[in-house]
Amino acid sequence: MTVAAKSPPTEGELIAALQWLEAMGADGYVAEEPVNRFGLADPQPLLRPATRAPKVPFTSTEASRQAPMRPSPPAARAPQDPEEAEARSLARSAVAGVTSLDELAARLDAFEGCALRATARRTVFSDGNPDGRVMIVGEAPGRDEDLEGRPFVGRSGQLLDRMLAAIGL
Repeated sequence: MTVAAKSPPTEGELIAALQWLEAMGADGYVAEEPVNRFGLADPQPLLRPATRAPKVPFTSTEASRQAPMRPSPPAARAPQDPEEAEARSLARSAVAGVTSLDELAARLDAFEGCALRATARRTVFSDGNPDGRVMIVGEAPGRDEDLEGRPFVGRSGQLLDRMLAAIGL
């Protein structure tokens, strides 16, 4: 059996793929260089101008008597919880000026503006090569992670280790 070489995607196919990714919720991409997201301003919501559907002539008499449909107004942004906004501001202030992972770990260990602090035994920050090509961020630490103070040490972490090893990371 012969496998035909696939030609590179056309511009239209690339645009369609990007539109699909956006429709599925993708709002960023992996860049060659790291980006300090703490140094960026608060992200603004993606607002799109309302678009009208193309006008299609009605052929029935009843349809011509119906009022035209108007596009709905853009959804309003949910009001921000004042406590959440204050916590976010405190967190940003706590890490302002951080230039290394060690410094970030120390600041996070001292930070008390997170409810997780009340139930966690240890700050679970990182494990592995600080100069690695890939950084994996997980959810809140589980029991095993809290006991050891390292991320991804439970059964899920062991599975992740095998998955990363399988792809050469």
